[in-house]
Amino acid sequence: MFLSFLTKEINTINQVVVLGQLTFKLETSKLNSFSSLPLEVQEISKLHLEGNVTPHNWYSHIRFENGKVDLVSITLLSEIVYWYRPQYIKDETTGRVIEIKKKFKGDALQKNKKALADQFGLTERQVKDSLVRLEDMGLITREYRVVILSDGTKLGNVLFIKIHPQKIEEITFNERQPYDVGGGGYDVSTSEGHTLERQTNTKTTSEITKKEKNIKKEERKTERAIHVFTTPKEHDSLVQEFGESVVKDFYQHLSEWKQDTPRSKWKLNDSRSIRRWVVKAFQDNKFKSQKITPHKSSLSNKEIAIQKLGKNLRSPPNGWSIHLSETYIEFSLGQSEKTFKFDDPEFSEKFDSHLKRLGWL
Repeated sequence: MFLSFLTKEINTINQVVVLGQLTFKLETSKLNSFSSLPLEVQEISKLHLEGNVTPHNWYSHIRFENGKVDLVSITLLSEIVYWYRPQYIKDETTGRVIEIKKKFKGDALQKNKKALADQFGLTERQVKDSLVRLEDMGLITREYRVVILSDGTKLGNVLFIKIHPQKIEEITFNERQPYDVGGGGYDVSTSEGHTLERQTNTKTTSEITKKEKNIKKEERKTERAIHVFTTPKEHDSLVQEFGESVVKDFYQHLSEWKQDTPRSKWKLNDSRSIRRWVVKAFQDNKFKSQKITPHKSSLSNKEIAIQKLGKNLRSPPNGWSIHLSETYIEFSLGQSEKTFKFDDPEFSEKFDSHLKRLGWL
């Protein structure tokens, strides 16, 4: 009885020894495998890297109209998303998550444009325009609030940034087809692009013949209205079918729709959009019923703003700075900002009121 028990125990010990040897061999194999890696890989593996994350798909979705990657907007979006990623607090003993916290204090992220500009080596104008583009794509929302400090001091027009997780999920996990805006674009399926100064891709080989170059030239798109592009062939086809004046109305209507619609909803082929729904809008008299005035109103309001500002536009007094774009005019003084959009029906009233408060009118 005792001998039987002792035999079992010895067998168990032998099994444990064998298992221990196997474990040791596996660990030794891992070490040998690691030591065979390049020295740079071994050294990098020792670094604890953390911070902003930039999904590769963003480079396909966040682009300028000419197809170039919008690196500034990608950088700023990565920074904004970082602050919205929660912070996990773990128990030191068990390692279990005991608390999940947000990284900022309020209900939304408060960011200063100058701080962002200094952080990434940009200008405040680059940051401003980039945030506008991100908002147009439906990825973020900018809010300007009045903040009251602990000593009772009020700060006006403090920038807060909210994000839209569903939109960010779309550009992160949805593959996008190669971007093409007709000759001036960039195909993400290849490694060749064009610089900002040139509008054609070039090769140093003799593969591109004179005929192929002429075809590329014919396919380049021309801006017919703000944000509306068609090739000469597409334009001639529309004019032949509908007439020059009507086609201009088509372009104008599509342009106004784009200016009022987030960029993420735009279609790449404007000629196709015109044939698919703009023409139908004409046929259904929807176009006329809308009394297409926003664009005319915008231009008129811009001219009025320039006229009323006069010399103050070139040399704003009292430390103010003024930025005038195609769609809005912005006044800024330190942390304070005030933006007026030209397509706002109440633009004239709001603009005059602001100038009166400044003592410029």
